[in-house]
Amino acid sequence: VGYDGGLMWSSDGGLNWQPASITGDVKALAVHPDAPLRVYVAGRGQFLRSDDGGRTWQEVSADLPGREVRALAIAPDDPETLYVFVVGFGLWRSQNGGVNWTPVDPTLSENVTTLAVTPGTIYVGTDGLGVLASRDGGATWASANGFVNGALASPRTRALAYDPATSTLYA
Repeated sequence: VGYDGGLMWSSDGGLNWQPASITGDVKALAVHPDAPLRVYVAGRGQFLRSDDGGRTWQEVSADLPGREVRALAIAPDDPETLYVFVVGFGLWRSQNGGVNWTPVDPTLSENVTTLAVTPGTIYVGTDGLGVLASRDGGATWASANGFVNGALASPRTRALAYDPATSTLYA
């Protein structure tokens, strides 16, 4: 669990929690689907990776244009591809596990709160526009809020998650 003061972890399904060795603002975290000991955390002023389940951490990359990462997602069909939303600089992609980054959409709205990636689609959750989807790698965006009977309850989306086992997107 990431929070304003750092990161907490549980090894018993959430019954007990302990602080990790990370302090500061943690806004996003992701676990590599094929290497579950690889964990990424990002937030204000930090973007870290652990390859040993959180025992040790190292900086991911210094070539992002800013140091406030608000959202992070790993592509399930290519786990070396990461997406981040950097405040003031938009959506960025790394295709080598965070070593190098390229802009995807620097004009994406500042109200992005969360990210999820499915095979073929990037989703962003926003504070006010609900969920937006891009099926062309971030070149264009369309509402993914559903229709009348399946519409999202609120245009304020705080979290998105994709389950590749069931191909289900949760908002």
